Amino acid sequence: MRLSSTRQSVLIRLTLTCAIPGILIMHADPADAQLTLKLRAEKHACRNVPVLIPLSPEALKRLGRNVPGAVRLESGEDTTIGQIWQEGDTTALVFLPRELPRGATRTYRVRPERRTQTAVTVQRQDSDMVVMLGSRLFTRYHTQTSPFKPFLYPLLTPGGEHFTRRFPQEKVAGESTDHVHHRGLWFTHGEVNGVDFWSEGQQAGRTVHTGYAATFQGPVMGGFVALTEWRAPDNTLVATDRRTVRVIPLPNGDRILDFEITMRPAGKELHFGDTKEGTFGIRVAESLAPKPDRTAGIQSPTGRMINSEGAKDGAVWGKKAAWVDYSGPIGGEIYGIAIFDHPTNFRFPTTWHAREYGLFAANPFGLHDFNQGAKGAGDYRVASDATFTLRYRVLLHRGTPETADVATRFAVYAEPPVVEIQ
Repeated sequence: MRLSSTRQSVLIRLTLTCAIPGILIMHADPADAQLTLKLRAEKHACRNVPVLIPLSPEALKRLGRNVPGAVRLESGEDTTIGQIWQEGDTTALVFLPRELPRGATRTYRVRPERRTQTAVTVQRQDSDMVVMLGSRLFTRYHTQTSPFKPFLYPLLTPGGEHFTRRFPQEKVAGESTDHVHHRGLWFTHGEVNGVDFWSEGQQAGRTVHTGYAATFQGPVMGGFVALTEWRAPDNTLVATDRRTVRVIPLPNGDRILDFEITMRPAGKELHFGDTKEGTFGIRVAESLAPKPDRTAGIQSPTGRMINSEGAKDGAVWGKKAAWVDYSGPIGGEIYGIAIFDHPTNFRFPTTWHAREYGLFAANPFGLHDFNQGAKGAGDYRVASDATFTLRYRVLLHRGTPETADVATRFAVYAEPPVVEIQ
């Protein structure tokens, strides 16, 4: 999770939004231990963005909270529920504060919470993982549907409509059937040690799910840590990865999906080749696409695409940008889906394999194919004893990128508020 340790009276940089509706609060005993937390929106107004705070063993001891568990955060103008969870050796707090104007500071008392409702539930079904928001399905991590890769499908609106194209998992009348390897939301690349992991077929490599290292759920967030092997067509092990998925529903009906992947070479150097075919990708619903595939039932464009630099539709492809957003009608309402490239990522801001027909992928390796350098300029090598990490945030929002204030929400993701624990 790469969250630095929190020490008493030390400032740390983090992330921010509001309380989850429907939470049942059972008040803690005033005698319970507590912490004081100061939150300052130093560079950007903070609204509809979660705050994640690493907690030291000392802070946990003072709080008197066994993990995992819920906490209550109280200030004069805001009371909300937080959630403490663990990933490996890291323990952290996540909460959703009320809007905080730029330059403002808010002080919270943090106490253990005896009982809350679980807003995000993570359930194992065979080897898949199902994420529920309340009683409704949000997404499923498929591990056996395709022999070539695990992927997340569907991604659903609060009303149960699809953000992603349904083919090839489901066949819907009038929907296009091109690119069978475009499955929901996935992570692969078209050339890793000479193997094509992007396509599906006899000569393609496979990313094979091997198990889960952790699951977590609670009143604010839920998710899992999945383990994967990258295998060549002859079953040679090329690499392994550890991928973390965190889902946070927001009070306005938006959803955040944070994705982090750490790859480790299997015995020898790992080589990512310079190709457009990659890497962190989504195939969006065709109503969001500016130019749906000609085989689709949609007769005229209904969606649009824009990036952080203001490029639109076809001009987005191959360009460097901090984020890209597709938006358009879904189920009679306007929705959008944005991918944020984390500022710590390799070659930030990344280049984008984002097509008008609905493919939408952050790809830092395809420089030559994207006219960003000579052949091989995008190649990247990871030493045999090293690891390689990428982080992305997927924002599924109501409205256009302008009405959803996507630019500001990326800015807070990139430069989160300052937190001081006392």
